[in-house]
Amino acid sequence: MKQTLKTILIPLLIIFFGFFYLSSVGRGVDGQFGGELLANFLQKSSSFGAGNADDDQAVSHDTFNNYLLDEDVVGDLLESSRHENELGPVGSMNYEFLQASPFSKLVIEIDYVVGSEPTEEGRNQAFLTNNAFVDKPDGIIHSGGNSIQEKSEIRNYNEIMELVEKNRNHYAGDDVVVLYIIFLDGEFFESRSALGTALNASSIAIFKDKVKQAATSEISESLIERSIVAHQIGHLWGLVNINYQSDIDHEDPGAPNHSKNPYSVMHWAVEHVDVAKLLWRGPSYQFDSADIDDIRKIKLGEY
Repeated sequence: MKQTLKTILIPLLIIFFGFFYLSSVGRGVDGQFGGELLANFLQKSSSFGAGNADDDQAVSHDTFNNYLLDEDVVGDLLESSRHENELGPVGSMNYEFLQASPFSKLVIEIDYVVGSEPTEEGRNQAFLTNNAFVDKPDGIIHSGGNSIQEKSEIRNYNEIMELVEKNRNHYAGDDVVVLYIIFLDGEFFESRSALGTALNASSIAIFKDKVKQAATSEISESLIERSIVAHQIGHLWGLVNINYQSDIDHEDPGAPNHSKNPYSVMHWAVEHVDVAKLLWRGPSYQFDSADIDDIRKIKLGEY
């Protein structure tokens, strides 16, 4: 009898703990699902944003390690010429970033000024956001990036672009499209309150000193950084109404190209240094249902 019970119970216990393990491995930040499970979960959900400010847990280091650059891709990228639209207007490469064709791979290159390195959570957010929404059958890849020595208390747009020109290594070519993120010290001359800005069709800048200034004892630097990274990526995808007109009335009339929903990562306050005062629960790093509907229709070519 005892032997019979062992024969029955042991396989059941193995199945139970195996299922528990796989479930826990799939879980990532803030109760959401990690990796490919995160992508499927976000794409199928209808609304996001509320509640994440109080749940600012660290993104797993394994998230970032999943996106190490293939050395063969490096060679191809270094030899490639710029895509004709890569330095064009913000939002003008939304199809290229979101759709599977003509670019089946996405490379994310991250550079930073010494002393203004991204937090692990902020860096990983770039990959989590893209993994959730872009259609890249050949994967999302991290390129490494440069450590920049030049420091400055304030930079204007042209000065930032000179720094980008000097340090950016990779541009679109063949089947690869490149998202470039540069973390800077100081502040943005054209908008002293900005935590970040979309520079052109393929590049964004994050101002680390302003991110640190925006943080409070309740709203952490890493949460604010995650939010501003996702926010600027949203602008590169065309949100909100940058180069299309949404069927949903969710653009803030007082803040063009931003959501009027304070629980959306595309709300205008997300990129303001006073974000902790303007959004008492802290900024969201998630798109709401209207944003997600816009992204879906951009991917389908309906916008």
